Amino acid sequence: MRILAITPMLPWPLAHGGRIRTHALLTGLAAEHEVVALAGARNGDSEHAAAALAKHGVALHSAPLTPRHGTLNTRERLAKMWLLLRGRSALLPRFYSAAMAALVQREAARGYDAVLLDHVWMEPYLALVPKVPLLFSTQNMESQLIRDKAQDLPFAARTLALREANLLQQVEARLARSARLTLAVSAADKQALDALGARACELVPNGVQLAERPLLPAVGGTPKLLFVGGADYAPNAAAALCLAREVLPLVRRELPEAEVLLVGEDPDGVLEVLRGLPGVRLLGAIPDMLPAWEQSHILVTPLRHGGGSRLKLLEAFAVGRPVVSTAVGAAGLPVQHGRDLLLAETPAEIAARSVQLLQDAALCAALVAAARRVAEAHDWAQIQCQLRTVVAAAFGRGANRDSAA
Repeated sequence: MRILAITPMLPWPLAHGGRIRTHALLTGLAAEHEVVALAGARNGDSEHAAAALAKHGVALHSAPLTPRHGTLNTRERLAKMWLLLRGRSALLPRFYSAAMAALVQREAARGYDAVLLDHVWMEPYLALVPKVPLLFSTQNMESQLIRDKAQDLPFAARTLALREANLLQQVEARLARSARLTLAVSAADKQALDALGARACELVPNGVQLAERPLLPAVGGTPKLLFVGGADYAPNAAAALCLAREVLPLVRRELPEAEVLLVGEDPDGVLEVLRGLPGVRLLGAIPDMLPAWEQSHILVTPLRHGGGSRLKLLEAFAVGRPVVSTAVGAAGLPVQHGRDLLLAETPAEIAARSVQLLQDAALCAALVAAARRVAEAHDWAQIQCQLRTVVAAAFGRGANRDSAA
């Protein structure tokens, strides 16, 4: 089967977040199918992403696509309100570019048996694809994330956010109902997609490449707390700000030399306000996470909102770095407090748990051993086999002609 994949980001196996999942899905499918991926490029690293995919037989073509995030000016706010009043999502257009549209239209004309839509954000491009069966891959229930975040907003902003959430949910429902198969990343997301009337939905969880993530020895020296997550995703930005401004000062009362390493894209400079704060290091986007894992003592994930399941935690489990997380930050993973990681909710609790790990080598060793077993149960090699099985059940050896939209 010839599959055309459309994704908003360049797949990359050694980074973090959704790029890892996209790379794993594409390469997993390429073991049995011909896969061509069309990806939005932001940072000019398409050559390296193409080479990594080519090793598995996936052809990658990219076009500039830089979704707009951050504060809107007056004109943009008015345009957003006008779209919402007309009953249209104001977020979807942010992921549309003329260059990406031209690439999709040109490549789709070559003829494919199925289209893989990676993320709801790529929905506008479906109009450019001939009617073939759709495989819809979700990494979050984006409408629910917006709805959760809206609860913390002032009334006017909350009203607009809830309007956006409802409109985006309609798009998610339409895609899930028309897709031959929808992929959910967690049991909670599958339940939500089923409730929206998904034609067929299967749970294909996140994983970790164990072969590329060796168990690292414990590190000495200055205590370093690692946070991983792009600041272009609002829950990550809020978590990073909380860690640097509220958690780290409490940790430094006990361990004055402690540092926080913040890893992830920050296209709008949201985290620049942290630059220069004692103990805070902004590493930005890095091509390979391994050096960051090697120098860090623990991973801290103070997320208050978010969906899916946590690739960054699985990576920490694989390389042997103990984790302190909120319950939301660990959602979607089969973990228990005190066995696989430590859970905490408030900045004071997160700081106390972090200090506890930094001072208790025996506890760290016990958590690392248990968490590694969780990682081993989430090896991408096993999950990719599961992916091919559910795709074969839904599509068979080929694909009959039905609508992709």
